[in-house]
Amino acid sequence: MFLDVLLMFLLLVVILVVFNVLKVFVFDKVHINKWLILLAAVLFAVLPGVLNLPQGRYWTLLYMPFSIIPALWFVNLMFFAKKDVKEVKKIKIKPKAKPNRVKNNHK
Repeated sequence: MFLDVLLMFLLLVVILVVFNVLKVFVFDKVHINKWLILLAAVLFAVLPGVLNLPQGRYWTLLYMPFSIIPALWFVNLMFFAKKDVKEVKKIKIKPKAKPNRVKNNHK
């Protein structure tokens, strides 16, 4: 029991380290739809059960990072990613030049 908890904690630390490295070097440079990333996370979570891949605690630990990393990427894009904010140009209202006033002043 204690070893299982320790193994899960170790896997969690490894997944977070791998995710942060991928975020710096890969995820910030790749721009794809965030819903496709969520779909990939769900597919990777469901796929082992659908394809009758070997089940067991160690096999599950092997499959888990493939669904957790896209899920973390989706959460990062959804809540923490920088939004592309377009600068709003401020409209400065200038009075229209009236040249006739200058001409009429010299008379």
